[in-house]
Amino acid sequence: MGHYIRLLEGIRPKWFVMENVEGLLTNAGGLHVRDTVAAFLEAGYWLNLEKVYAQGYGVPQRRKRVLIVGNRLGQNFLFPEPVTRFSGSLFRKGEITFATAVSDLPLATKEAGEPLMFREPPRNELQAYLVFPIDRATGATPDPGDEMILECAAAAAADFIVSGDKKHLLALRQFQGIPIVSPAELFESMFT
Repeated sequence: MGHYIRLLEGIRPKWFVMENVEGLLTNAGGLHVRDTVAAFLEAGYWLNLEKVYAQGYGVPQRRKRVLIVGNRLGQNFLFPEPVTRFSGSLFRKGEITFATAVSDLPLATKEAGEPLMFREPPRNELQAYLVFPIDRATGATPDPGDEMILECAAAAAADFIVSGDKKHLLALRQFQGIPIVSPAELFESMFT
């Protein structure tokens, strides 16, 4: 946790999200989480900590996670209510399953080089979201992998896209108003 706190103190983002395993709450009798929260508060962050069930937020796996959301703006963050139902022993019965997420994937092949094409349109809202982001980057760069990075950054309203790809991404300089910078440029802008 010490490295994370040092990064926050150095970078000083307005907001941060930290995710960890459920054991963070009980490790060393709760001392680690207590010390971590105290360090965040001392660094000037308002906090909200909550244990969430990933399955309740549309993630196709049964996993309990501890999320800490902090900000330097003095704003109280409230975690959203779960969007899907889950129940049963160890939450085995849920609306979102692994099949919900991947049943539309093309069959794997041993051929390399060409992207695999989907066999059919998305079967549900999750697949449509995963396959067809709202802000498409088609043609923005000759590398389809780079397009996916751009689309994810736009969907997340990222502050920066950090890359070492001089040939494609860095050459763009920005995508939909999001600066594309090298790691050196990012650190220079934060620490000078």
